[in-house]
Amino acid sequence: MSVKDIKENLSTISANAEFVRLDLDEIYVDDELNVREDYWGGDADDTDDKKDENKDSIEHMMLSIQAVGGITTPMQVCSVEPSDETEGKSYVLNAGFRRYSALKQLAEDEDEPENAELYGKQQPCIIINASSDQEMWVTQLIENLHRKDLNPIEEAFGINRILTNTEGLKASVLAKMLGVSQSRISQYQKIHKELPDSIKDMLSDNSISFSHVREMMSIVPKDSWPEAAKLAKGMPYGKFKSAIENRYSTSDDNGDGDEGKKDGDVDKQRSKKAIRASVIEKIRPYVKDKAENSEDDSVKKLWKTRLDAINWVLNVDDTKMGKDVKEFFEEIEKKEQEAEANKEAESAKKSFIKDCIKQLRELRKAMPADGERKNTLKEDFQIVLNGVKDKVKKIEDEEDEEKKDKLRNELGIIFDIDIEKFGPEVLVPAWNEDVEAIKKRKEAAKKRAEEKRKEKEKEDKEKKEAKGKEASEDKE
Repeated sequence: MSVKDIKENLSTISANAEFVRLDLDEIYVDDELNVREDYWGGDADDTDDKKDENKDSIEHMMLSIQAVGGITTPMQVCSVEPSDETEGKSYVLNAGFRRYSALKQLAEDEDEPENAELYGKQQPCIIINASSDQEMWVTQLIENLHRKDLNPIEEAFGINRILTNTEGLKASVLAKMLGVSQSRISQYQKIHKELPDSIKDMLSDNSISFSHVREMMSIVPKDSWPEAAKLAKGMPYGKFKSAIENRYSTSDDNGDGDEGKKDGDVDKQRSKKAIRASVIEKIRPYVKDKAENSEDDSVKKLWKTRLDAINWVLNVDDTKMGKDVKEFFEEIEKKEQEAEANKEAESAKKSFIKDCIKQLRELRKAMPADGERKNTLKEDFQIVLNGVKDKVKKIEDEEDEEKKDKLRNELGIIFDIDIEKFGPEVLVPAWNEDVEAIKKRKEAAKKRAEEKRKEKEKEDKEKKEAKGKEASEDKE
């Protein structure tokens, strides 16, 4: 089947879809068609976090399915001729790999035999009627690529699989199928084939964005990618773009030998920038004349703005645009620093409250039982706070720096807290929440212990009955 036929038939697939209910045993699952499972399916140690993440995702899906009694969104399957390749099954899973895995695990739970019928039989499915194996394969991978939670590395991997395994399929055609530009497909191919694993990991865990990588690959020499990727980490896209343009676009050094040839696209990028700068330099006198000599004030203001932009592009000092851009990035940096400070302050607050609750618990252990005491919870917390204040004062009064550091370490994070902000009115609700949380944990532990006890009794009873049966058989 040609690519043209695939394109024409893809548009009719949804219209020919059919709703059915199938047993899980009737469906063949090919992990190679699941982009995420196929990409992270290796044995490398650095895939463990992603495997754990996928496992957690399926466990959450299992809880959701149990809560509603089944899946609310049908799985998508393709109807095929049974063969050895599909283990004799008539349907191949197209979309819904997590739903299938969750249902399969629930159905195979030996402790819940009724689950085999509830989750393993008659599950809702949509049949996609592909007219060829090649068309089915392409539609399956395209469907999988439309997942919202795939990261750029997984998308690049899936796109490369489609183009590699589908004879005659061009990037321009695939771009239309996926609803993206052809340049986007080319960028994904370059990411998959050329990007070092260390940078792929950064892109995968969102340390840097797709925009950072795209800009880096178009401007920075290939041998400097690792250095540029480290620079991109934690830096806003606009600021990163300016930084690599200033650092790499003006350099004449693009490596030597074969490596220099591989980076020919970077040379082209520099040539384009040089041409643009030359053109802008030539039109600058004309724009400057208009900005100074236009009679209409509004027109003069417009040309002044244009001149300011040209001066900024040509790195002329003291331009309004340059100041505005600088202020913009300074504001972003300020907000990032404030956000980080707020995060640290919140962490310090939680640690302080936790420490006060711990001290109060120890204080109450050393005092008479609640029924024999006169202190209220607020008064007890005030005793704790007074003790903390005494320690802080002791640190401030200590002249020996070595002893002072030792006392600071003993007090820990509390020393960095404004204690006056944490009166009993803040600590009492936190105490109540902590008590409630402990109570719930104890109840849960008690419930688990009771379930284990019943399970043990059941096992002992079954063993006893089995022994009795064996003994009676021996007598006969």
